[in-house]
Amino acid sequence: MLTPLDIRQKELKKGFRGYDERQVDKFLDEVADSMEQMLQENEQLKKRIADCEGRHEQYQELEQAIKDTMVMAQKNAQELRENTDKEIKVIMQGAYQRSEKIIQDAEEEGKEKIAAAESQVEEIMETYRQMQKQAQVFKAKFKTFLETQLELIHEDEVRQQPSEILDGELNEDKQVG
Repeated sequence: MLTPLDIRQKELKKGFRGYDERQVDKFLDEVADSMEQMLQENEQLKKRIADCEGRHEQYQELEQAIKDTMVMAQKNAQELRENTDKEIKVIMQGAYQRSEKIIQDAEEEGKEKIAAAESQVEEIMETYRQMQKQAQVFKAKFKTFLETQLELIHEDEVRQQPSEILDGELNEDKQVG
């Protein structure tokens, strides 16, 4: 590849009726300047490309890191979801078991209370029946007592009537006499 220095140092052979030396030198200087400017621009572009490639690699690494992070985040989210589902199932099973136990305990307690209440009712009913029997016995004895008393009163009345009749006759005799 030609450099601007090669162009500047190039010496062309002069021929008969050749080119105007000053014009050729001026043109070669312009070409060398232009080429020098292009080489500088080319060098700058190479540096920019190298920078861009370096940044591109960094971006690719960053992109890969982001992708890896996204994959990890998705995995973590999935694991969290699965763990949460498992925890919910465990909590629900525990709650279900506790509720079943509470229901069972309540049913047993209810049965015990019903049995105790039925036993109390039975005791009260037995006491009531005994009191009814006692009341019947009392009524029968009281009736018998009253009947006996009435008979005694009646017998007393019957006993007193002849003496009253006699007493009444004596009184009549006294009044007559």
